[in-house]
Amino acid sequence: MRSILSLCLAFSLALLVNRADSNSAYQRFQESLQLEISRKEPDKADNYTSRFIRYAAFGDSWSSGVNYGPADQELEYDYPNGTETCRCRRVNEAWPVQLRDDINNMTNHSMAPEWTHGRQIDLDFVACHASYFDAIPEQLAQLNDTHPPDFATLMIGGNPGGFPDLLFNCIFWPERSKDYGPEYPDPEGECYKAVQRCNENVRAQWFIEGVLRSIALILTEPRIARNPSFKLYVLGYASLFNEEDKACDQWSFGVWPGKKPLLKKALRKEINNVIHAGRELYDRLLNGPLFGDQVQYIDIDHLFDGRRFCEPTLNGTLQQQNEKSWLYNLEWPGCIPIMESDDPSLHELGLDEKRWPYFCRKCGGLLEYGEFVRPFHPKPPAHLAIKDLFLQKLAETISLDPPDKLRPKGLQDEF
Repeated sequence: MRSILSLCLAFSLALLVNRADSNSAYQRFQESLQLEISRKEPDKADNYTSRFIRYAAFGDSWSSGVNYGPADQELEYDYPNGTETCRCRRVNEAWPVQLRDDINNMTNHSMAPEWTHGRQIDLDFVACHASYFDAIPEQLAQLNDTHPPDFATLMIGGNPGGFPDLLFNCIFWPERSKDYGPEYPDPEGECYKAVQRCNENVRAQWFIEGVLRSIALILTEPRIARNPSFKLYVLGYASLFNEEDKACDQWSFGVWPGKKPLLKKALRKEINNVIHAGRELYDRLLNGPLFGDQVQYIDIDHLFDGRRFCEPTLNGTLQQQNEKSWLYNLEWPGCIPIMESDDPSLHELGLDEKRWPYFCRKCGGLLEYGEFVRPFHPKPPAHLAIKDLFLQKLAETISLDPPDKLRPKGLQDEF
């Protein structure tokens, strides 16, 4: 794996700087990747195909979503598992779940897309809130042990790129006792320093290596490596702000009185530039010859046009632009974060979520409440738009054989 990653990184760096030796680096990478795949032991499920198409969703909270409010079976994907719900915060409104449900509902009514051949989607939803590059091996370990995926999605890079750093030091200033210094673009302020760190991160060799290692780990996972038709779709992040609305220059998302950094145009533009730099990197790495058609990058940025923060509104108010945005903003919990819903003492006291729905699921300290974690994450309409775009991409790019061609001889009549 290390040799594959080294060659992958060498080719990528050569490609990014247009060096003449990029072709030879690419050839060495492809040879090593095929060698790594050939070394994998055949999986017991390699010759088995069920009535389902296997879909694995990897990545961070832009894929998993973020739970919030009371413990809720309709919202929380892992309900009633309080430990897993708090660890990964997956929600049923997330676009991977929407995709599964849409396909399966269409299949039940004989309206499924042609590429499914009438099969339903079986989802391995392993994406997890707060994931960094090093979370991918753990997510791979959670895949279904029996059946290999047919395709997968990956959203990763926001956390290692430093996005939480920007939110804390430029937008919210959540620590009441901390001196954040002057606002952006003063180089003495914590925001300016955070912006510099993020710009360095998304251009650093370790960041490029993290992206490529995440992809290489997925492609060489034994069950995946044995599937010649497997495809991986890597999705980028959307820019967060409209940069032109002058009313937003006087707005602030700051948490505390006296700590209200303004959302000036220069700051909004710089935060967008960091995210755009990440999208450009993914585009150059993935929409090229390195991985061929097996890995494709999907840019979702245009979906948020007119739906970012700081969009013009009728009265130019902060409330109206929050309502218009497809991104969550910071809100005080509408419930009491008193204890975890599956705490035995809660049930002994009769304080379960069915009788007392205004008790929040408690996942940690103050900053771990869902309403404080979900800001700058997609709302349900955004998840819906991402799902629709991905469905369109699947229709254009994926090719799966019908089940009767995939089942081993002797099993055709068992289903």
